[in-house]
Amino acid sequence: MVKEKSVIDGKSLIDLRKKISEKFLVCIVERGEEVFIPYGQSVLSAGDKIYVIVTQSGAHNLLKSLGLLQKECKDVIIVGASKTAHYLSDMLVKGRSSVKVIDKAADKCDAFIDGTDNKVTVVHGDAMSQELLIEEGIEQTDALVALTGQDEENILMSIYSVSKKVPKVIAKVNRNELTDIAENLGLDCIISPKNIVSDIIVRYARALSDTIGSKVKTLYSLADGAVEALEFDVTADFDYTGVMLKYLELKKDVLIAGIIRAGKAILPGGDDCIQAGDGVIVIAKGEKIYSLSDIIK
Repeated sequence: MVKEKSVIDGKSLIDLRKKISEKFLVCIVERGEEVFIPYGQSVLSAGDKIYVIVTQSGAHNLLKSLGLLQKECKDVIIVGASKTAHYLSDMLVKGRSSVKVIDKAADKCDAFIDGTDNKVTVVHGDAMSQELLIEEGIEQTDALVALTGQDEENILMSIYSVSKKVPKVIAKVNRNELTDIAENLGLDCIISPKNIVSDIIVRYARALSDTIGSKVKTLYSLADGAVEALEFDVTADFDYTGVMLKYLELKKDVLIAGIIRAGKAILPGGDDCIQAGDGVIVIAKGEKIYSLSDIIK
């Protein structure tokens, strides 16, 4: 989210690229009800939600340059002793974070304790209680992740966490109508399992198409389904291998956002080209892409 009077507020993408040495790509901008794929002259404004592509090694320096670097999450509270919480807590512990899981069901707490690392603290209690959250350190924690089975509870405890200045708040919300409400109430990090499952189904449906030159490897819906991000595996019979990207006539609202070659991520420029064996990341708005050839006029 672009903050008012931040270093990127009111700046064009061309100006940002001149000032920032780290290579990056702003591939989507959400501005109110409008969603668009920006170009070099596009100017970012306060309130914009932007989607940025950068290499893993360059992410820290880019976020620092953009003034978006947040404190590393070392203390995390997870509400809801679900399977997702189990996997997330394992990853956080491996990353040397301190994790506390809260659930109001005693049997779920017991099952979580039996199936997870003993470095995770499990608390039997109702996280809808503000007193409990304060007692368990909500005012000192770096992040809260609300993963209960109730959307309304996840939203309410997340809003309370934001009011307590928790740096990072993530809420699981299944119902689309509640997602819009949560965003209007100031929650900017919402996870929808329904949308994730939908992405997987669509990915397999696209992969069933007998395409020439490429095949869909991964697919994700972004910006409430207005934009798709797809990864294609490029085969030897793709017609445009070896052609510089600046010579490709792409359809409107389509962007080649990345190339994966021999395990290395490339943020492509006009002089780069696609080769057989590459993975190619495509961002597309409106257009349903079934093969890599579909992005060419």
